[in-house]
Amino acid sequence: MIKEQKILDGAAVASARAAGFYDMKILAGEIEDSPNNFTRFFVIAKNDAAPTGNDKTSIVFSVKPPTGCSILGN
Repeated sequence: MIKEQKILDGAAVASARAAGFYDMKILAGEIEDSPNNFTRFFVIAKNDAAPTGNDKTSIVFSVKPPTGCSILGN
């Protein structure tokens, strides 16, 4: 989209593979703030795709905790 629409004041966060595929320049690499950080990209389609065996499931949610409450996880 950025390249197709010739957007000059925008950027994308993507993999080096995506930069090569779309023939775009990498402006900054290794921008994560934690070496254990992983970014997942979602593809949204009208039709479901058949499972590949390498699929991952992500659950996204948000909550508004009451004052003085903590949400903990491991």
